[in-house]
Amino acid sequence: MGSGIQANTKGHEGNQCARRAAHTPAGASRPGRKPKEKEPGINDANLFHILKVIFPNFLKKLSLLKDFRVKWRSTFSVPELVVPAVIERAIGNRSNRQHDLDKSSECFVDNMLRLSNGKTDRLPHSDTIRYFLEREESECLADLLPLFFSRLLRDRRIGGMRCARELNGGKESFLIAVDGVHFHTSSAPLEHSTHRTHADGTSEYMLVALQATVVSPQGVRIPLMVEFIENPDGDYDKQDCELKACKRLLRRMKERFPHLSVTLLMDGLYLCEDILKICRVNN
Repeated sequence: MGSGIQANTKGHEGNQCARRAAHTPAGASRPGRKPKEKEPGINDANLFHILKVIFPNFLKKLSLLKDFRVKWRSTFSVPELVVPAVIERAIGNRSNRQHDLDKSSECFVDNMLRLSNGKTDRLPHSDTIRYFLEREESECLADLLPLFFSRLLRDRRIGGMRCARELNGGKESFLIAVDGVHFHTSSAPLEHSTHRTHADGTSEYMLVALQATVVSPQGVRIPLMVEFIENPDGDYDKQDCELKACKRLLRRMKERFPHLSVTLLMDGLYLCEDILKICRVNN
């Protein structure tokens, strides 16, 4: 037996190399099963254009937010931190890691910097954005929603969302859905959070709020107001709840939009004398 290379490149019949079959692998295309089409989502460039046209003072409104940071130690402005968070959620990104991956796209970074009027050539890290949002007062961010809705009303861009006259005594009105929103649950105590104790003695602490959203039969939803459900500092007899928050929310809504004709959409939890009385007084 020699150690040289075989002269015949085709090899003998009993020494053929294994090759992949040319046919389609089994199970690759089963009858009756069609691959799900990926949702188109929202194009970030279109979203930038919409914000520029519909909300030309978008950055000016964001500048009204309180900045708790030391000025000389801050690299990014408030709009540079808030705008990426808003855009990332609007285009469907659900994680901070995805934001860091998007920063590798030069086109995305350029559009984001133009929208936020960025003074640097880069976007903030997701940890920097989270640090700011976790420490910023939530009421300041929630107060922006009525301002944006007022802008849409003033520009007459959402008149088509009004419902038929038959639903509100001959007047066209906006449909406003009111319901609770759950943000976070923790086994450790959270500041101003509500809590509940289970049968086994364990407790969980929750961050929840009541949100009023303008809806339409076409599926369009516009956040209007948020009322946080939170317990006060110190001792208290009863926890805050959705009913108490609903009373506060309806009063705020009437003060902020006194002439707005609305039809409320709520579940049976709010069907009580106090809520009905407020609705009658507010017409």
